[in-house]
Amino acid sequence: MLTFRNAKELASLLQKEGIQTGGIKEPNKEVDGMIVISKNVHIQVPLYGNEPNVVRVTDDGKLDFGDQKRKMSALISDINLALAGQPLSEDEE
Repeated sequence: MLTFRNAKELASLLQKEGIQTGGIKEPNKEVDGMIVISKNVHIQVPLYGNEPNVVRVTDDGKLDFGDQKRKMSALISDINLALAGQPLSEDEE
């Protein structure tokens, strides 16, 4: 199960797993936080709870939202799918 206090801590966990991160924006009461992975891929970080999700901008400019993930392995899998331009997974298996 993913456990982190904020976007910066989640970014550090991802970096330890070999995922390079860019800009980090912490969540607040009005908007979710964000960890930039690439120009077209970022992670949405909720203010409450430990279930982030991957967001990918498709070639036609639409947003592809992955399901929220409770496991680091599932989050990394979605990051890799998004970076490869593939549809995001719908479950954690």
